[in-house]
Amino acid sequence: MKSFSNSNIILIGIMGVGKSTIGASIAKSLNLEFYDTDEQVEKYEKKSINRIFEDSGEVYFRSVEQTVTLNLLKKERCIIAFGGGTFINEKIRNAVSEDSISVWLREDVNIILKRLLKNEKRPLIKNNPSLVINKLINDRYPIYNFADIKIDCNNENLKEIKLRIIKEIKNEF
Repeated sequence: MKSFSNSNIILIGIMGVGKSTIGASIAKSLNLEFYDTDEQVEKYEKKSINRIFEDSGEVYFRSVEQTVTLNLLKKERCIIAFGGGTFINEKIRNAVSEDSISVWLREDVNIILKRLLKNEKRPLIKNNPSLVINKLINDRYPIYNFADIKIDCNNENLKEIKLRIIKEIKNEF
């Protein structure tokens, strides 16, 4: 049985939803370590995700992402923000379901697009961001739905979202 007292908290959702920002804030409030899988992949490879995609492609990136993420999941009582595609990997998803609490952060697609258009670090949305994001939403939301907790972030500030997540985790587990 999962328990808040000994589980990792995993934040999942589409790119641009705020997983890293929210995760760092939760970790600080709960005095836990925080990890971002994208940052950890960049450290592991010693290059940016854009460069990994350019040099080796998405399949290679996903392979490294799996290795890095499965190692992170061995840690105890930390907050981990997954990249948008990380939870899609069945092996990772199964590892999360064993002893972590997954939280799906959802946001209105227009808000996500507005955020992403300011960010050039997203290799999957270089061409036609609106079309790509809508396709990712259609492909990924059914899988994100396996998350233990679902949080709609629409029109809420960081503090409100953080407090809702902490309350939900404590109530559910």
